[in-house]
Amino acid sequence: MLLAADDLVVSAPTDGAEWTAGAEHVVRWYLTGPIDPVDIHLVQRDGISTVTRAVLAEGLPSHETSVTVTVPGDTPAGEYMVLVTSQGLLDAYSRPFRITPA
Repeated sequence: MLLAADDLVVSAPTDGAEWTAGAEHVVRWYLTGPIDPVDIHLVQRDGISTVTRAVLAEGLPSHETSVTVTVPGDTPAGEYMVLVTSQGLLDAYSRPFRITPA
């Protein structure tokens, strides 16, 4: 994978992955450029828009390219994406995946 200068790509979760509410899962990303710390958000797809359901991690050093997060146990089942954001300077979404009840 070739990244441009100041680029952010989420590599996990992958398309079609299935996560369980209340369980731990790994988020991975690739990042280039002088970027601020990153935050990890869990967003639910609602038609063509998204709704943030939880902040899974905050203020992670940008050079750390993965983190294990815990999905809140009360997260409703459905289709989700992970948003990796660098303080609003760079944002990238994962591929869609499903969350199932605990």
